[in-house]
Amino acid sequence: MTFHVLGPTVPKDVCVFNNTEYQPGANVPEDKCKNCVCGDRVDAQTHLHIIECQPTECDTHCQQGYDHQAVPGQCCGKCVQTSCVVMLPDNTTHTIQPGSVWVPSGDKCLKFKCVKNMDQLIPIEAKTVCPDFHPEDCIPVSYNNHLADYLGSGKLAHLKTTGQCAKSYF
Repeated sequence: MTFHVLGPTVPKDVCVFNNTEYQPGANVPEDKCKNCVCGDRVDAQTHLHIIECQPTECDTHCQQGYDHQAVPGQCCGKCVQTSCVVMLPDNTTHTIQPGSVWVPSGDKCLKFKCVKNMDQLIPIEAKTVCPDFHPEDCIPVSYNNHLADYLGSGKLAHLKTTGQCAKSYF
């Protein structure tokens, strides 16, 4: 019987994870919430390179109308729409909560409502269009027991054609 004496084993210049070898500098899929790389440092006991990991950097900044929310099974979560955003002609924005109505100051004929359609929140614009005011369609009416001059006073006048009461400037 012959015995062979084996010399000392020379460790490989690699990292090992899940029985897979990785060269120094290579990405190692150790944890989906960490960025791992096979490093240059060597473990004194195993003589293998050490896997070095850093937490995954998540961008949690969301645009107006969205909030960052955690997602089960994911590291970084995602931006989820939580409100409607209205852009006005002067490039200012206003946020409206779902189901809420907002009337911009200075324009009582305009209003916005935030409605949910499927998984999306949509701002709906409603504009009240007033009929043109024609004094000739009005008849004088009594105002504080005085007959109002429908062309001059601008108090209350009754529209002949529609039977509606129209209020003009005081």
